Amino acid sequence: ENWRAASAWHQLNLPQIRLEPILKDHAEELAPGRIRFGHELTALERDAEGVTATIRDLDAGSDSTVRCRYLIGADGGRTVPGLVGISHVGLGVVTQTATMHVSADFSQLAQDDDVLLRWLVSPQTGVSVVMVPMGPERWGRHSEEWVIHLNYPVDDPSAQSDAKVEADVRASLGIPSTAFVVGYLGRLSYEKKVCDLISAFSGSNADYLLIGGWGIEEERLRAQARELGIADRVEFTGWLHDARRAIASFDVFALASRDEAFPLTIVEAMLGGTPVVASDVGSVAEAVIDSETGLLVPSGDVPALVDALRRLLGDGELRDRLATAAHAHALQHFTDTAMADGYDRLWRSILR
Repeated sequence: ENWRAASAWHQLNLPQIRLEPILKDHAEELAPGRIRFGHELTALERDAEGVTATIRDLDAGSDSTVRCRYLIGADGGRTVPGLVGISHVGLGVVTQTATMHVSADFSQLAQDDDVLLRWLVSPQTGVSVVMVPMGPERWGRHSEEWVIHLNYPVDDPSAQSDAKVEADVRASLGIPSTAFVVGYLGRLSYEKKVCDLISAFSGSNADYLLIGGWGIEEERLRAQARELGIADRVEFTGWLHDARRAIASFDVFALASRDEAFPLTIVEAMLGGTPVVASDVGSVAEAVIDSETGLLVPSGDVPALVDALRRLLGDGELRDRLATAAHAHALQHFTDTAMADGYDRLWRSILR
């Protein structure tokens, strides 16, 4: 009875969860007091003059009746045919919908500030694409997160293949399927030396650099990307609410800091199967064992960082080997269970 509980597919519900309050406010402006959200048709009676419908308020759990001349049930034949004793004729399902939830900057693609939902027809894939901004801090074309729906024909098995759906999204939006993505998540502050990462990226032959996070250095870093002529390949995503999902989309996670204690982002990358390149500062080497669980470079050595990125870009087997070893190393040493066991052994040794 309620879409919140009717589907285990959280991504299919994201448009309702995020957009329903916005649509509700807009509807109230257009027709004050006349549009109801969170209501469901549960019964109806017909006569020569019209229809009496029973409507349930899902939040309050109460029922009310509405008298109308016409009633339109646009739910694919799920409710109305059964209530009036007829069978549904025609397709109950017109398309199969595959959905992706992504963190990306589509502001260059979606250039109209007045458009909220975007419908595209992709000649490359033969499917229709709906792009829904998900905010949460910025809306419209500057949204940090998006839900992308691809509508496939009912008998097309492509909707059941994650690889096919991802390939179709890339083709529809003009993103090369072979794009090599370097990523960073963290503060945009001086000690993180994101400027060194941007410089290294410009000489690495990688396709895209995704920089997630906020900080006082952001405008200077954007200016640096423009000066190097790579602004169209460097994406500043802002704060990301699902860091693990973002890191898993990177081909390489890169950390160029001049000073660190023990950065948890490299552990997230290792647990997510993303190979790591990091500067050898602080306790980074406890996680990134050079050429075993990742690649280490001296802090501030941009040419060394360029070489490390190029090395990973050109060697898929090396990326896989490092990622596999890093995942095992992180599971053994850096999960909550491993840390708890370590503290337990430490305290027991002290108390003996």
